[in-house]
Amino acid sequence: MDVVLYTLPAIGLLILAAAIAGNHWRSRQDPAYELTPNCLLTRKPLLFVTGARSVFYFKNYWNIYPSYLAEHGYEVYTLRLPWRSRKPRHKALVRALSAAAEKNQSYHVILDCWTLEDLNDLDPQIKKTLLSVNILTGQGPVETFESDLLKPLPIIEADAGSTLQSWLYKAHKSLLKTNAVPTLATLGGTEEVRLKNARLLLERAQILAEMDHLELS
Repeated sequence: MDVVLYTLPAIGLLILAAAIAGNHWRSRQDPAYELTPNCLLTRKPLLFVTGARSVFYFKNYWNIYPSYLAEHGYEVYTLRLPWRSRKPRHKALVRALSAAAEKNQSYHVILDCWTLEDLNDLDPQIKKTLLSVNILTGQGPVETFESDLLKPLPIIEADAGSTLQSWLYKAHKSLLKTNAVPTLATLGGTEEVRLKNARLLLERAQILAEMDHLELS
C-alpha cells in the first residue's frame, strides 16, 4: 500500500515534467527555410487566436505560423484566450475586439474549428473588426458563421508518429473529449508538413492582401 501511495504521485510528477519539457522543446523549434520574395502584404494585421489548451499543449499554440508570416513582412499578432472554458474565452474575445473597435482597428483572423464557437453572438459593431475569419482545418469545408467572412483553409495532414510530441498531443485531445480539436499537423506542430502548411498559409495571406487592396481602390 505504501508503495502505491508513493508511486502514483511520482508517476504524476513525471508526466507533468514530460508535458512541460515537451511544450518548451516544441516552442523552440525554428526550422530553416527560404523566404518567398515579393509577397503582397495585407494592409490590416493578421490575428491568430489560440484554441483549446491544456498542460499537454499550451505553449506556442500556432508553432511556426506567426513567425513565418512575420518574417515575410506581415504584421502579426496572437490573441491568447483562456485555455478551455467557453464563457471566459468569449468574454476575453469580446473585450479584445471591443478595444479594437474603439480604435477603428480590424483584423484578418486565423483560428481553428474548435475556436469558431467563441465567435458566436458577437455584437455587430464588434464583427466589423473581423475583415475575414480564416479557419485552418484538415477536415474539409466548414459551414458556419457568415459566409462572406468565413474562409476555410484546408491544411495538409500527416501522421504524427510515435514521438513525445504526438503522445502529448493525444493526451491533450483526450482531455478535451471532442472531435473538433485540430490535429497537430493543422497547428504546424508536425515536422513532416509544417513548412508546407506554412506556405499554404502564406498563399492565403497574399489573397487577403489582394482583398485589402481591392477594397481600397
